[in-house]
Amino acid sequence: EMDGFEFLSALRGNASQAQTPVIVITAADLSACDRSQLDSQVQKIIHKTDGDGSEILAEGRHYLERGAVPDERFGNDKNSLHRG
Repeated sequence: EMDGFEFLSALRGNASQAQTPVIVITAADLSACDRSQLDSQVQKIIHKTDGDGSEILAEGRHYLERGAVPDERFGNDKNSLHRG
């Protein structure tokens, strides 16, 4: 069993999956340290209690429609995504 931070570390440490875009959906009250750590590894953080879920759908749609755009944080690989 692992938490989300451990999952992200494992994902980013796996060369074949390191470019996978991640949108975090959480109900947790994130500390400034946690938020900073996530900001450097994910495309978006959405708090579950914000709104009716439309933001979650909009973000997912945004990244699916947009396709891959290079992001220097994850290398210049054609499969890396930029936080828009």
